[in-house]
Amino acid sequence: MVESNRIWLTRNRATASWLERLMLGQLAMKLAREHICEERVSSQVDATMLFTSEMRLNYQCPLVGRIWLRCRDALTADA
Repeated sequence: MVESNRIWLTRNRATASWLERLMLGQLAMKLAREHICEERVSSQVDATMLFTSEMRLNYQCPLVGRIWLRCRDALTADA
């Protein structure tokens, strides 16, 4: 989580305090657990479908889109 957070912040030229990063990490783990339980996501999901060749999220993938919407909704609910 720490490394993913750092990569995202760097790639998007963003900053966040240590508390904001901690809270985002906790929210991300909570959403991931909920998503896996609700959607019964298979551990066999082909990871190559989730990312582009530049290792960015593939927003054309329906699973990525659903997860993105859940994250957006969770962030706006906490705001």
